Amino acid sequence: MSTGCLSCTVSFKECLGRVSALGKGEVCTVSGLYGSSRAYLVARYLTDVKRGSVVVLPTDELAERFFQDIVFFLGSDVSILFPSTGLLPFERQNPYTEVMARRLSALHRLLVAEGPTIVVTSIRALRERLIPRLAFMERVVELKKGGEEPRERLILKLQEMGYRKMTMVEDRGEMSVRGFILDLFPPVMDNPVRIEFFGDQIESIRTFDLYTQRSLDELEGVTLLPLCELDLSPDGRELARKALLERVDRKGLKRRDWEPLYNATREGIYIDGMAALLPLFYRELETLFHYLPEEATLFVVDPTAVAEECVTLNEDIKARAEEALLEGEELYLTEEELHAAMKAHPTVRVEPVKTEGLYISTSSNKDISAELKQKKELSPLKRRVEGWLNEGLRVYLTAHNSTQAERMCELFGEFPVAVKDAAGILKDEYASSVGIVVGTPSAGFRLMDEALVLVTEEEIFGERVKRRPVTPRGVDALTTQLKDIKEGEPVVHRDHGIGLYRGIVRLESAGIETDFILIEYRDGDRLYVPVARADLVSKYRGIEGRIPELDKLGSGGWQKKTSRVRKAVGEVAQRLFRIYMARKAARGHAFSPPDALYREFEAAFEYEETPDQLRAIEDVMRDMGEPRPMDRLICGDVGYGKTEVAMRAAFRCVLDGKQVALVVPTTVLAQQHYLTFRERFARYPVRIDVLSRFRSRKEQLKTLEELASGRVDIIIGTHRLLQKDVVFKDLGLLVIDEEHRFGVRDKERLKEIKKDVDVLTLTATPIPRTLHMSLAGIRDISVINTPPEDRLAITTRVIGFEPRLIKDAIERELRRGGQVFFVHNRVEDIEKMHRFLRELISSIPVGSPARIGIAHGQMKEKELEAVMLRFIEGEYSILLCTSIIESGLDIPRANTIIINRADCFGLAELYQLRGRVGRSDQHAYAYLICSENSRLSEEARKRMEVIRELTEPGSGFRIAMHDLEIRGAGEVFGMRQSGHIMEVGFDMYTKLLEDALGELKGELSVEEPEPEVSLRISQYVPEDYMPDARERLSFYKRLAIAKTTDELEFLKEELSDRYGRLPDVVRNLFDVVALKLRMKELCIVELSQKGDRLHVRFSPDAGTRVPELAKRLASLVKGSDRFFLNREQKLIYIMRSALDPVAEARYVLKELAEG
Repeated sequence: MSTGCLSCTVSFKECLGRVSALGKGEVCTVSGLYGSSRAYLVARYLTDVKRGSVVVLPTDELAERFFQDIVFFLGSDVSILFPSTGLLPFERQNPYTEVMARRLSALHRLLVAEGPTIVVTSIRALRERLIPRLAFMERVVELKKGGEEPRERLILKLQEMGYRKMTMVEDRGEMSVRGFILDLFPPVMDNPVRIEFFGDQIESIRTFDLYTQRSLDELEGVTLLPLCELDLSPDGRELARKALLERVDRKGLKRRDWEPLYNATREGIYIDGMAALLPLFYRELETLFHYLPEEATLFVVDPTAVAEECVTLNEDIKARAEEALLEGEELYLTEEELHAAMKAHPTVRVEPVKTEGLYISTSSNKDISAELKQKKELSPLKRRVEGWLNEGLRVYLTAHNSTQAERMCELFGEFPVAVKDAAGILKDEYASSVGIVVGTPSAGFRLMDEALVLVTEEEIFGERVKRRPVTPRGVDALTTQLKDIKEGEPVVHRDHGIGLYRGIVRLESAGIETDFILIEYRDGDRLYVPVARADLVSKYRGIEGRIPELDKLGSGGWQKKTSRVRKAVGEVAQRLFRIYMARKAARGHAFSPPDALYREFEAAFEYEETPDQLRAIEDVMRDMGEPRPMDRLICGDVGYGKTEVAMRAAFRCVLDGKQVALVVPTTVLAQQHYLTFRERFARYPVRIDVLSRFRSRKEQLKTLEELASGRVDIIIGTHRLLQKDVVFKDLGLLVIDEEHRFGVRDKERLKEIKKDVDVLTLTATPIPRTLHMSLAGIRDISVINTPPEDRLAITTRVIGFEPRLIKDAIERELRRGGQVFFVHNRVEDIEKMHRFLRELISSIPVGSPARIGIAHGQMKEKELEAVMLRFIEGEYSILLCTSIIESGLDIPRANTIIINRADCFGLAELYQLRGRVGRSDQHAYAYLICSENSRLSEEARKRMEVIRELTEPGSGFRIAMHDLEIRGAGEVFGMRQSGHIMEVGFDMYTKLLEDALGELKGELSVEEPEPEVSLRISQYVPEDYMPDARERLSFYKRLAIAKTTDELEFLKEELSDRYGRLPDVVRNLFDVVALKLRMKELCIVELSQKGDRLHVRFSPDAGTRVPELAKRLASLVKGSDRFFLNREQKLIYIMRSALDPVAEARYVLKELAEG
């Protein structure tokens, strides 16, 4: 069947009928559909015709967008996205874990689907050859609670499926075996899974939290998919190994090009580049067509663009084939094979413009968006809504979440309005009210033939940038800091000072075994700290790159240092207290409560607010409503949403007829903020201007005149705003971005301006959580803790200086229209690197030649700013620069950073440089180029190992964060404290500061001495129960700082959950801590076993603090022959059984407590 050569206008229902009548090999062309109406057609095809379909789009990005439209209409149960690998042909990388998981999950869902589905894919994905169906299903593991599964065989199979064996599961694709417990993180699941065995029987299957490692929900079963398409079984590896050697001989390749892959294939290790060897692991591959139902209909969206992508792929294969191990047709379908496969299905060509075939008359909402942008209010849309309802049309408006849906209901409150399910859109039902639907379709449409109007949130308020949800981190820094420490690294003992950690050692005395933390001090002195006092030991955190001086045991030097630092810290605390108490007493302007216009501005926010960000906004709004001047610090990295907090404050300020000044440290930042503010306020009658060197003198004078007369509402500028000729008519809010980067004179001027206006200070340096808590009531701080390293957003790789890999990284970014940072920190040969890059990218086929900008600190300031601005505006595709990259810049199109000689940078520097990318919903890449290991010194090799940790969102980032926290602490204090921090370590420094602040606030608590318990029982964590020494150390710390029986029970449950039944020696550890908690209540400072007797010593003030204690003691001694007091007034108890001293000790404490 063919639709003919002429365009034929048909109704929507007639179009569905024609499409459903198509037979195999028949083609139909449909045009006239706008926005998400194309997805609406495919969704209705499934619901009305009950037939599945495959939607093919030109690129993965467009496929993702179309998939979201399908999910909006149908939900996720019948919607399947099949992305391409995302790799260039023959590229020596593996697909990103999340991408591979989505691909394999899609294939599995297709094989087990019981009803029709919609598969959305790109033309590249459709052409990629895949693992055969039979081989795939053989590698799928189904586990059921109560089922039998030989444990050792399962572990071996999981390794063949690509799972990596680790001591603890911290990332997708990892597994950990501890006794009869198996943890693993299937990439397709939101949480990792814990499987507990009894022999070979599965006792339980439960999910657990990645960060707390505690179990969450019980599961009846779980399906485990392979991590990659390769067959890593011995047979598959042998087949691939032989085939690889044949290719090497045939192509005459150099050994260095194939040997790593050969070794990995032989050993079954999944390394970068192995994915491209897929054809070698099987005798024959299949394609997506083999996984599809025979009756599935193909919808090809924008056929011309799809054909162009096919041509581009062919050119890529040809251009990159020279150094490849395989032939292009081994990895991809040829165009002839593709067309033959497509002819086996009915095909609908969905054209973007009116052409021959079936034409459905729909309208886009571009006219609505344009009118709203021009009028800068909602009344034009409201008039249309009224007219549509009068005509009997079904009107739906979308909101990106339920909170926004509630706002929309308020904004359109004059109409009958209700939050509705998107499924109703597919039904022909009359709607007497405006339906608010939660979802994010790409664009709305008007389909009068169906009496349907869909207007999206973005069409009303402007484009919203979708951002991945961030997983909350549940790990407290205090409990993880010891976990990160390695032997030989410095630690701080609260009473003895800085020494080197030498590991956990087990000592035996008269058959009793106990673990100790061994610390080595100056001159080789050793201190054995019982693990019960692990709370006294913390990791030393000073200034990165500076080595602390070790203390001498027994010399008194540590006490002198802490006394000196305590005095300095006290002065800092007093100064802070005086400043902020004085400001609290000052009088300022209490702003009017937020009104409907503010709510509209709030609803137009282009991002989805994070909980932290919402809290910060609430804090600021509360401050602005009070009669005293606000002085709040907002902490959070670039991209966390600090600017939006400032913009909402600015909008509320302007609504009250007052002016706003935003002061930033650089001209480039001023320009970027100006553009951001102007776009955000575009719909409202707010005048925004900028003062910087990018403006001529004449323009500056005009701006100053309008500022003084009140015609400018918001002024943005550098230190130029702080000059004496800048006069405001009525300044209400001062926003300062990164105050620590201003000079002394500018800071003094800021103090003058600050006196009686509301002040909001933004900073990208993080503030330690404990310090933030102690500053409550002294310094108003809002912390936005959304982690900058989104594990789904940035792939970090450590590579050598290999031109091919560098070229691939740049080419991948440029092909998707992005930009690249190339960091080269040597100004003297930056021109040489420029020539290298220019030659490297000259052969990349990306339309117009890529331009490279150069930026470094030795350039003139104006020249440097001009280069940065051109990069921001997209004139340069690549920025070759030193580490001068502006920390405040937010360039969403720059999603690849390559850092040359990363081993020469500090961790905090790498952390901040890496943070320049990953600011949009695009997948971001960071490549750390390091010297070959053979050339590195021992010190540099250690740094290299830590840098490699940056590829894991774990300890490496925590170390970098600690360094940044030190800077953040200095910013809060307004002075440099690095010398004092170096002397005692950051944790001791913050503890001393917390004590000083607590004293000023009248909250200082006297620290009670820790009770001592000495019983003849072994107490330690066996290595075969908890193999990882870092985990044991962390556990000892957590046990030592437990303050309540609830905390103790929580920890006990976690241990049982993660490692299985507690051994007796571990139970003893918990029992002793429980005894200590009870002893504190009774003012007992010592409980010791001597032979068959227990000795109990009380604190001197016990009688005062526990008045009834004396009476209970007298009663015990008088009424029992087992209790008596000795001359030192110790209570002596003769045990019934010395074999169970814990039970006897519990009995004694119970008698003392209850009488």
